[in-house]
Amino acid sequence: MSGTGPARAVQRDPVDHRYVPGHGDRRYGVSAYELSLTYVPESNRLEGTAVLHVRAELDTTSLVLDLHRLRVSKVLVDGRRPAKFAHKGDHLTITTREPVTAGTELVVAVTYSGSRVV
Repeated sequence: MSGTGPARAVQRDPVDHRYVPGHGDRRYGVSAYELSLTYVPESNRLEGTAVLHVRAELDTTSLVLDLHRLRVSKVLVDGRRPAKFAHKGDHLTITTREPVTAGTELVVAVTYSGSRVV
């Protein structure tokens, strides 16, 4: 079919990488997730803690997690507060107290909450 009309934009990458395995921060791998969640439907409020069992794949001083539209109130790495953490946009960056060498296993706990407008 031929014709003229407005050009359509071609979406080159239609995949939302926030939820696709094999994407994200490749400095670490996650072997297990433990989720503790409370959801209140009337207020659409979610509160939870995610515990990630991670293994450093590369030497690093930080980990970047995807976290969309929720407020982070607490982060622990192996039961201790990290040097710092910052949640900007869809990413939570956790700076460790000491350098982490490849092969090191860590337990990262993130406590968060929020309401999502649908």
